[in-house]
Amino acid sequence: MSMETHVFFSGKLPTKAALSRAMKELGFPFSITPSTGSLERQSGFMPMKLRGEESGVEFDVYSDHAAVEEFADIGVDAGFERRASLRWGGDFQEAVAGMSAAAALAKLMNGVVFDEAEDRLLSADDAIALARRNLQELVKPEDVKRLGTRPADLKRYLKPLLKQRSDLVLIGRLLLIRPVRHILRGAFFQRTSDKYEFQVVRYIRPLFELGESAFFHAEIDFGLCPVWDPDFLALLFDALDEDIFSDVAKIGKLDDFDRDLGNGHQGFIARFEATVAALLLAGNRQRAREVIERRDAQTRDDGYWQHLVNNQRALLDRDTASLCAEFRSRESKVANFLQLGHAWEPSPFPIEVPEAERAQRCDEPPFPSRPWIAPPPRLVNETPMQPGEVRFAGKGLRRKGGVTLAVALTREEAEDRHRTRQDYVLAMRLPDNNLLVVHHWTRWSPHDPEQPRNPHYIPRRRFLLEIYGTRGRLMQAGFGKLVDRDDFLEMGSLTIFEPVDQGTIWYASNDIDERIKSIYDYRAPPYEREKRQMTDADLSLCAFPEPGFGGLNELWQRAHEYLQREGFGKLGDNVASG
Repeated sequence: MSMETHVFFSGKLPTKAALSRAMKELGFPFSITPSTGSLERQSGFMPMKLRGEESGVEFDVYSDHAAVEEFADIGVDAGFERRASLRWGGDFQEAVAGMSAAAALAKLMNGVVFDEAEDRLLSADDAIALARRNLQELVKPEDVKRLGTRPADLKRYLKPLLKQRSDLVLIGRLLLIRPVRHILRGAFFQRTSDKYEFQVVRYIRPLFELGESAFFHAEIDFGLCPVWDPDFLALLFDALDEDIFSDVAKIGKLDDFDRDLGNGHQGFIARFEATVAALLLAGNRQRAREVIERRDAQTRDDGYWQHLVNNQRALLDRDTASLCAEFRSRESKVANFLQLGHAWEPSPFPIEVPEAERAQRCDEPPFPSRPWIAPPPRLVNETPMQPGEVRFAGKGLRRKGGVTLAVALTREEAEDRHRTRQDYVLAMRLPDNNLLVVHHWTRWSPHDPEQPRNPHYIPRRRFLLEIYGTRGRLMQAGFGKLVDRDDFLEMGSLTIFEPVDQGTIWYASNDIDERIKSIYDYRAPPYEREKRQMTDADLSLCAFPEPGFGGLNELWQRAHEYLQREGFGKLGDNVASG
C-alpha cells in the first residue's frame, strides 16, 4: 500500500463537507472532522473518522503548474492546473482513508489519481474501485458477523436513502411511499432460510384489503446477494430504483387495480373481489358490473366462485354512504395493524367527491424517481451487442424480460474468480443475435463470515446457461458435478420458455446414473412425460470433462446439439420450433 497518492485537477477545490458527502455517496464510511471550511485552506494533517474511530491523512495543495509537470513522464495531462497530495504512515486504516478521499476528490473534480503503490495513473472510476477493494480488506470479521436481515439491520442499510427521501418510510420490513391514502406501494423485505439474505418483493395492495393478500407481490432478481457481499448496498439501491419503485409508482388510482402490470407471469391482475371494490370506490360502477359479469360467465359451474360473484354483485346495490363507511373502517384496521401512524393520510374515496377534485384529494401523490443514491461506476452494464463480443460481470440479474450485467469484471478478474472458485457471469452475443449468458456458481466467497470448517473444502462448480432473445428468456440448461467425478460435469436439465410470460413449454431431465431421459412437451396435447433410455451418444453429450475458463462456450455447443437431436430448430422470439 502506498504512502502517498496525488490527485491532478483544475479549478477550485470543494468544501470539506462536500468531500465528506461524496465519500458517503460512494460507499466510503469516512468523514472529515470537523467538516467546516474549504479544502483550499487545508494544509497538513486532516482529521477523519471511520464509524466514530479517529483516523486521518496529511493533505496539501500545490497550485504551481510545476507540481503537475513533475509527473509528465507517467502521462499526466498538462492541461491539469493543480495537484493535491495525500500522505500517511504505515497504518492501513489511514491508507484506506487517504485513497477513499483521493478517489472521491477525483470524481468531484473530473481529475485523475496517481497512486505510488500501484505505480500507474488511475481514472476516477479506477481509483474508486481500488479504494473499494482496500476497504473490503479493512472490514473486521466481527463487523461482518453483525450484519443480518433483522429490521434493525434493514434500517441501517436504508438510512442513506431515507435521509434523501422524506416521501419514503420504513415500517418493520415494509419500505413504503408516503403519504398513503388508499394504496400501499413499496418493497417488502422477506426473511429467507439464510440469515444473510433477503427476498425483496414489489408490494402493492389496496389499504382496505384485509388479510395478507397483495395485488402485486412479485419477487425481483437480487442476484443471490447476501448482506456481506461488497456490492450488496449498491445493488440494493439500484434494484429498489429500477425494479421496485419505477413500477409501483405507476399505480396511483384505485381503478389502476383493473389492469395487468405486465412483468410476465408475475404481472397478475388483482384479486377479483379487490378489483370490484376498487372500481366501485373509484366511482366506476359500470366497469365493476362488467368485471362481475365476465367472472360469472367464466365460473358458472364453480360453486366457490359463484359465491364470490354473488357477494360482489351485492355491492352494486349498496348506497355510497354505507359502502364507503365499511371500506373506510377496513382501511383504519389495516393502518393500525401495520402501524402506519402518520404515514397514513385518511382521504375520501373518489366516489365521494366531484370528479374534477379526485386527482388532488383521492389519488396517491406522485413519486418522482430522483433524488436517489447514485450507483458506483461499473455497477450496471449493458450486455454485448456485436456477434462474438464477450463481457464478464460479478452477477447477471433478470430485469424487465432481459438480463443485466452487474459489477463489471475484466477478463483477468473473471479468470481469477474462476481459478479461485468464486461466482461470476459470462455474456456473449451469438451469431444469430441471441444472447448467451453463463452463470458460474459455487456460492463461496472470501467475504462470507461463515467459512467452511474443513480446511480442504473445495467449492463445487455449477453452471446455469441461458439464452435470451429480444422478447425474453428462451432457454436454460443446468450443469452440475457428476457423482463421484470431481472433474466431470453433467447436463442435468434443459428448459424451453415462452419468451414473454416465461411459461415452460418444453423440459428435459437427464438421469445419468439410471441412463434415463425424461421429456415433458407442453406445446400440444397430450401433455405427458416421455421416458427414454439414454444411448451411449446421449451419455457422451451429457457427461463430459469440466471445461476450463476459456472453454465455457462448450456448454452452449452441447446444449444446442441436445436440442437439435430433439428436433428443435432455431431458438427465436416466436418460441422455439420443433
